[in-house]
Amino acid sequence: MKRHDVEDPEGLIHELRQLSRVTPPAALVAKVMLEVERPAPFRLWNWLCRPRALELRLSPLASLVALALLGVGVWAVRDKGAAPTVTSAQSPTPAAAPSDAEVVLVRFVLATQGAKTVAVAGDFNGWDPQATPLQMQPQNDVFAVTLPLRKGQAYQYMFWVDGQWIPDPSAELRPDGFGQQNSLLRL
Repeated sequence: MKRHDVEDPEGLIHELRQLSRVTPPAALVAKVMLEVERPAPFRLWNWLCRPRALELRLSPLASLVALALLGVGVWAVRDKGAAPTVTSAQSPTPAAAPSDAEVVLVRFVLATQGAKTVAVAGDFNGWDPQATPLQMQPQNDVFAVTLPLRKGQAYQYMFWVDGQWIPDPSAELRPDGFGQQNSLLRL
């Protein structure tokens, strides 16, 4: 390829078009495909630091047992003999509890003709289409559900309508990485 300056753009364009007609050698194609198929080497630090989604499903009884065990653990670790010391005349202030202002009630609503079942699935429920069904509102012929979600988060979600994924027509969309679009909710 010759060196072209800005004053001869036609010559440069002609040579660039010629590049599209070049056929790479078969050995190069095979070598590239081998590199593409080769898995990345295992690195313990990368594996430990990679975020993962965890799902924990507990029955009400198992939840109560887990809370009881947590309470027993806290009680066992706490220093039983020491009394709290107050160095000023004021009484100690209790630790700040999580504020209800951090949680927002969000109402998901979908108007759809002839649907039998509608659910919402997304980041907030592990993308489980059976975890959060919407209830039919007969007075206005829509499906709806209200969920408590944390403020300051962005959630991706979709509706599951009679076994098919449907984005929320009233929401911002974001590519899901698989050629589809997820609905996006920013709180």
